[in-house]
Amino acid sequence: MTRRKAPQGKLNKEKKPPVKSPLARKWLGWPFVAIGFLSAVAGLLTLIPRLRVDVQDSLDSTSPTQTVFALVNDGLLSVHDVNVDCRYDQLINKNGGGLNNVTVRFPKSNFDILSPDQEVTLPCDHSVGPSAFSGPGWREVGVTIVVSYRPAWVPWHRHSDFHMKGQQASDGKWIWRKLPTNSAD
Repeated sequence: MTRRKAPQGKLNKEKKPPVKSPLARKWLGWPFVAIGFLSAVAGLLTLIPRLRVDVQDSLDSTSPTQTVFALVNDGLLSVHDVNVDCRYDQLINKNGGGLNNVTVRFPKSNFDILSPDQEVTLPCDHSVGPSAFSGPGWREVGVTIVVSYRPAWVPWHRHSDFHMKGQQASDGKWIWRKLPTNSAD
């Protein structure tokens, strides 16, 4: 048995792509690195704003709609183009009736800029007349403060919902508690 010799150079006909120089690889990678870095910085800047809503006082302690809320910027940077809606998700009387999903926005609900540690009073107490909802006839209320704002240095807006629930105590005053808050872009 004789062995056949394969012709040389014919077994491996695959052509290998030309090897790029290390300098070319570096130049092609820089745009991706720069885009990744800028995306990370923009992501961090959008996470920095920290807003909260507090209950300040009540103009009429027997009326849930006369509660004064305040929006506070606890972040390190200012927020811009702030718009606030006061939404009464539910206003339930002792008989189980009431109002649902009433949203109100006033001209005083818009702020050009909210600086760090700045607090602004929200006009939710102007949304419904005080006499219609005062007195012992109401048992609980759900309020959502919807805030739309633009973080500093980014072109897009964010939205945050602040849920509050109020219940009337035996002495007729309203006790408020914060419910879990969600944020969405």
